[in-house]
Amino acid sequence: MKNSYTFSVYLIKTFFKWFWAVTLALGTIATIFNIIELLRRAQNKPHILFKHIISLSIYQLPEILDKLMPFIFLFSAMLVLWQLNKRSELVIARSMGLSIWNILISLSGAAILYSFLFFTLINPVSAELTAKYDKLNSVLFNQGRNLFSLSSSGVWLKQSKEDSYSIVHVKKIGRSTNELQKVTIYTYNDDNEFINRLDSDFVTIVPGGWKLKSALLSEQTILTQPVGDLFWETDLTISNIQENFDNPLTISIWKLPTYIDMLESTGLSGLDHLLYFYDLLSLPLKLIIMIALAGMCAYNFSRQKSGGLKFVMTGLFAGYGYFLVTNFSHALGLSRTVPISVGILIPLFLGIVVSLSLLIQLEEH
Repeated sequence: MKNSYTFSVYLIKTFFKWFWAVTLALGTIATIFNIIELLRRAQNKPHILFKHIISLSIYQLPEILDKLMPFIFLFSAMLVLWQLNKRSELVIARSMGLSIWNILISLSGAAILYSFLFFTLINPVSAELTAKYDKLNSVLFNQGRNLFSLSSSGVWLKQSKEDSYSIVHVKKIGRSTNELQKVTIYTYNDDNEFINRLDSDFVTIVPGGWKLKSALLSEQTILTQPVGDLFWETDLTISNIQENFDNPLTISIWKLPTYIDMLESTGLSGLDHLLYFYDLLSLPLKLIIMIALAGMCAYNFSRQKSGGLKFVMTGLFAGYGYFLVTNFSHALGLSRTVPISVGILIPLFLGIVVSLSLLIQLEEH
């Protein structure tokens, strides 16, 4: 029992040594390619300095590493098992009565430990840095969008025009009917002086603007008065309102449920955010599947004495295959072909079944 515990601690320590090495290697490569791409985009923008490029790369790095994390775990586990096999430590482990299952369970402890750190520390920090990246990227590359904000009272929008801007509050959005409910529009000039206020209980989005039904008008010197139906020129539509809301990656897992509830209560779709939330919750199991796939590749390598290249390629194909299945399944969930929870569970179920089945088959032969 003591030997088993000591070996497990040794495995976890070895895993994290490789984990940091792989993370550093992939992070460096990703940052270099990201800087090159940002420099290409900034060619004709003299106001963008190299320090801005570096800042953008730093802010985006956590998002990139989050996406690469399953592969980082796969490669790290493969390297641990390759090292054990190279040093004949697998043979020693078996002589101690430990099977491949004991080794994989120990490595799964590393996945649980990382998941705990991810939920409590890494994800909130990553979300904050990703939000900074989105904001700086929008400013530097002139991708600024009309300002959008979501609260429990509804949606707040800012529509800018040549010599004025409008602050818009919408209580409820009807995605299927192209209608807005309880709309208030405050208009100001460039000197932030109030021009007028429009109120309408029902607004229909039509080409080129909004049609306000039975609108009420208030101005600086005129009290609220009915003005009938009005046409307010704007390029705001339900689709670009939906698109301009916060990137799910900029919201920590602890705030996502509340944000999703606010989206749905306003009438907007929270499907992207819900899929991302469920995907985050499935992280521990996803990382354990990566470890199981690594065990499958390593065990096959040790039994068949195949070349190192075949070992690496098998791991790459296993990880990439899981990545394709996951993306396809998530696409089914987003298109509502299957329930969103099923879209999350399909790749997890297939990953567990395939990896464990092959491991059992290899163990028996």
